[in-house]
Amino acid sequence: MQHTGISKIVTGIAVLFGSMAAASAAVVVTVDMDISTPGIQAVRTVTLNEIFTVGLVMTADAAGVSSYGVSVNFDKAELTLNGAPASTELLPALFTGNVNVGVNSESQALGQIRTFEAFTFAAGPVSSSFTIGTISFKATAPVTDAFLDVTLGLFNVGIDGIFDNAGGDLGPGAVFVGGLVNVVPEPASAALLAAGVCAGLVFPRRKRARA
Repeated sequence: MQHTGISKIVTGIAVLFGSMAAASAAVVVTVDMDISTPGIQAVRTVTLNEIFTVGLVMTADAAGVSSYGVSVNFDKAELTLNGAPASTELLPALFTGNVNVGVNSESQALGQIRTFEAFTFAAGPVSSSFTIGTISFKATAPVTDAFLDVTLGLFNVGIDGIFDNAGGDLGPGAVFVGGLVNVVPEPASAALLAAGVCAGLVFPRRKRARA
């Protein structure tokens, strides 16, 4: 996959403004790239063929969240869904139920997961953070760059949306923060590569010595 310098600039600007807006947004939805480490991890480094799980964390302000539907896009050239299903849709505290059991669909071919959702007939969470789901991936291509690999948004038109406890539409003001995966060669592969390089350096010297 090739990226232009212009796309790098656009990506950088989007991440910058996303971070600035997060402080005042009524709801923020973030990819936690390492659920085993405390706090939100925006970046994760894994080895080729490593299996790992990310979490989707929603943070509400004083207006609360009474219902939501959020979808995910991922880099299908770098990541493969691990399992069938690879996604686990959760029912956070204070929510009444999920419209469907599990997500509507997962597509490796499209790099899409549609939709993590829940609703309540009462007041939902206020001024708190909660996990709405998890996804298991396998790293299938050695890529290290600055481009987001897991992104969140209201991608499932007509289904996705976020509403506060008064029924107000939070979707237009929501901030979605994606995650980055750096995939490096397995230690054994890296060692073989290093050995090959060393052999390549030594061999010409031997040829010159015999000449």
